[in-house]
Amino acid sequence: MAERVVAFLDVLGFSEQVRSQTQEELVEIYAALISAAYENTTIVSVPDDWRKWDSEPFYHPWEERKTRYVHMMMGSDSIVVFSDDATRHGAGAVLGSVYRLLRASFRLGMPLRGGISIGELTVVDGDDVAEPGSWTATVGGFVGLGLVKAHELERDFQWSGVVLEPTVQELLCSELRAALGDEFENFDATRAIPFVADYPAPHKNPARATSRWVVDWPTEIDDGLAPLTREHVRRSFESHGRSIDEDDPRAKSENTLMFWDARVAGDAHSA
Repeated sequence: MAERVVAFLDVLGFSEQVRSQTQEELVEIYAALISAAYENTTIVSVPDDWRKWDSEPFYHPWEERKTRYVHMMMGSDSIVVFSDDATRHGAGAVLGSVYRLLRASFRLGMPLRGGISIGELTVVDGDDVAEPGSWTATVGGFVGLGLVKAHELERDFQWSGVVLEPTVQELLCSELRAALGDEFENFDATRAIPFVADYPAPHKNPARATSRWVVDWPTEIDDGLAPLTREHVRRSFESHGRSIDEDDPRAKSENTLMFWDARVAGDAHSA
């Protein structure tokens, strides 16, 4: 059974969005979220499409340059991102994909909350289970402790953001720890590892609040897009029929903006 780095992401306020929109509106924005999830995770080096059967297949240069990051599966308001294995490279790939996907989610008005863990995750493919005839059906899914741990971590926090399990933090630091030796204990590893920050993520139970490694999505890393702004983040909690009139969504919005302000203080993009 394969151990992997697994991220579980959930769209905040999705039930309210479903109830307040027409099915056509819902499908349109959901398709945009699927596209963003695909764009920021499972991009293949050479697309597996009909052109591969041509005698001299033509691919655009931008298609050939794209490399595979990690795998993604999506169902309703949940996105699962996972690596091939539980390696330093796999952890970095999942982390980078989640960073990009978080930023895309705010632009789409679909704020995400998640957790990243390490554990077994098996993708189970089923055989054809339909009766013989013109219709066919296949079954498949994925299951494992890694997914359960990531889901449990995700639901513990009251914001839009992603928290890393300590085992993921250790995996990310493995090469750095080996290189620095005893000096590692006095070194701020977040300075050397992209996409992470040490932050007191807002736990639902204040008694369990502690500083954790989280995905540092507010910090700008060039992704070829227009800068993400504080206004993008603020509006995302009230877009597509959502409301923050109640205490829980308001707290999630405020906690997320507090994280933005802490990471982007004094930056031009915070306007």
